[in-house]
Amino acid sequence: MGRPKLEDGQRRDHTVGVRVSAEERDQVHKTAAAANLSVGELTRQVWSRAVVRPIVVAGRFSVEERRELRRMGVNLNQAVRALNQAVKDRRGRNVSKLTRLARQIRKTALRISERVDPPADSTGI
Repeated sequence: MGRPKLEDGQRRDHTVGVRVSAEERDQVHKTAAAANLSVGELTRQVWSRAVVRPIVVAGRFSVEERRELRRMGVNLNQAVRALNQAVKDRRGRNVSKLTRLARQIRKTALRISERVDPPADSTGI
């Protein structure tokens, strides 16, 4: 007597092929054997627990926008440094400079965020 047939939703009749190097293949087989799993079951378990984050493609930005992003990061670093120094020295004269930097960062971030398309789905696949 054979094993009972699975329902359509439970049947595994599709495959996914991935090219790997010989070293990667050997590592996958060793890892599966150490876990007492088949390569397929190891792959399913790893894939089902994987956290996949969408990748934002930097190629969507012009050279000038990349420069603005860099300047924004520099400004943010300066703002945090000035804030930390003001707290350390217990003085508030850097507040207006911090406010200007924050406005510039916000303005640039809004302009750039309008250019980035949201991912098609939450998995990024």
